[in-house]
Amino acid sequence: MSGVWIFVETLCGDPAQATVVGLGERDKEWASLTRAVPSKGAYAAAVPAITRCVETASNATVAISGTDDCIVARPALGPQGTVHGVVLWHGPADAVPASWPAAAGFDWSSETREVRLARELRALLGLDDTRPSITMAEAFQSVIEFDDGALGFMSATLRRASDNKWIGSLTVRTGDGPMPVRTAMRSLSAPDESYWRAVTFESRRPAVPSTRLVESLALEALSRNSDTAVALIDLEKVRIVRWITEPIPNIAWKGVRDQRDTPHPDDVDRIVTSIRTFYRGSTESDLGRIRLRRLGGGWTVVDARATLVSVPDGPGLLLAEFRTIGFSDDPDPVPPTDTGYQT
Repeated sequence: MSGVWIFVETLCGDPAQATVVGLGERDKEWASLTRAVPSKGAYAAAVPAITRCVETASNATVAISGTDDCIVARPALGPQGTVHGVVLWHGPADAVPASWPAAAGFDWSSETREVRLARELRALLGLDDTRPSITMAEAFQSVIEFDDGALGFMSATLRRASDNKWIGSLTVRTGDGPMPVRTAMRSLSAPDESYWRAVTFESRRPAVPSTRLVESLALEALSRNSDTAVALIDLEKVRIVRWITEPIPNIAWKGVRDQRDTPHPDDVDRIVTSIRTFYRGSTESDLGRIRLRRLGGGWTVVDARATLVSVPDGPGLLLAEFRTIGFSDDPDPVPPTDTGYQT
């Protein structure tokens, strides 16, 4: 079928600042519309199509003057109904495709480390539609591979700063199997500097990278050979951001059911004391015996240790190992309304 797909981010909310992040099978990085669109006539039609699409959150079609072609625009909505991106199709007006690439937006908070997904993106990834947000660790469960590695993504998005941005390609799990996607994210100054808008487009590139990253292979080897659960923890918030192995089962992780800290309150101060040693130059710490809140009540007892992960110019990350050593029926003194330790 003739025609070309153009993937446009509109994360700033202003159509005049829209940039191209994908053109056909080629990835683009914040390319200007004038440089990416094939012709002046197509550009002249694309601008009002994008503007109409963003302002009305609905489809738009604009004919290309002097030709039988047109530009068709469809919005990629975020979780609050704003347009995070636009999928453009440029081709003959009588050959507009019936099937379109998947596209949807999400919001990210670098403060709470939570992701709020649009309904379309939840459906695509097969996620629970009853919760307004998910944790970063839960979001990573849907990711198979980052083309350029996950550490670069975490280095950019864990920071609290306005006017920051990240763009990359990855492969995610869907109900129909692996899907390559192109994702763009921008941090905004409102409502505060921790707020990011993002958009994900189904990519036209091959689904499986031809060369696996050393990072990915190393993490998979660790997962296969270890008899412990292993996760990356963000040093600033002391939150699990990515599981390397399968998670410890039946644990009420912070942000999944409520905002209570997962460890028993009598263990939290000792954990915080151990974490502070990393700010004083330590590279390893034995966290000792920790009770983790179970979903059905009681506690799973683990022996834990953490090692600092070196990320140049990036956030502080710890590689944490958890070995289950037993269970406890100690009472839970923390009410569900508690919001946990404040960093």
